[in-house]
Amino acid sequence: MADKEIVIKGTLDRLKVCPPPDVTLPELKAFFSRKFDSSGFFRGARCKLDIMDNGWDVREKDEIRETLKAINELLEIRFIRPEEEIKTGDIPQMKKAPEIIKRSFRSGQRVAVLGDLIIVGDINPGAEVLAGGDIIVFGKVVGGLVHAGMEGNEEANIFALELAPTQMRIGKILGRAPDDRSRRGKGPEVARVRDGRIIIENYSARGEGRR
Repeated sequence: MADKEIVIKGTLDRLKVCPPPDVTLPELKAFFSRKFDSSGFFRGARCKLDIMDNGWDVREKDEIRETLKAINELLEIRFIRPEEEIKTGDIPQMKKAPEIIKRSFRSGQRVAVLGDLIIVGDINPGAEVLAGGDIIVFGKVVGGLVHAGMEGNEEANIFALELAPTQMRIGKILGRAPDDRSRRGKGPEVARVRDGRIIIENYSARGEGRR
């Protein structure tokens, strides 16, 4: 079963999963493990998950819940029938509005969101910050893991007043900040993918980077 046949829509705190009528239970469980567990989206994140009910019995629904709860026990899972869908229109696509968090992250702290993420604070060694879209830090990244474009979006960017993470990912590309910051100027910085690798540049108000 190809992932694209199972439609996912949602906002930052609610997702709706619409499997096709012919999807089997093993295929759906494998999809959840592949799509969410391996990417780390749901780990540590509170999210409501609506699953379109294809007529599964109680045992099958319990198996689906167990698969998802193994990924994140904080998930609120609900099975819905077509007649329960919102009549005023579909749930909007993800990344309509960013998640905003006003605090710094220390060692052992972790956050993962589905869309863009704005942090007002610093990211310190041992912290993990992951997002499906861009990561914008109104503060310094002086260690830790920062992963933008978690589902493979290599057009995502990482912005910060200072970018010096221990590890940095954009999509599936791995990188790290150079040890010598003196070669980069002062001021806001942006990390982006160029020619298959992550580069860090100074960020200008016009959106242009410079070495």
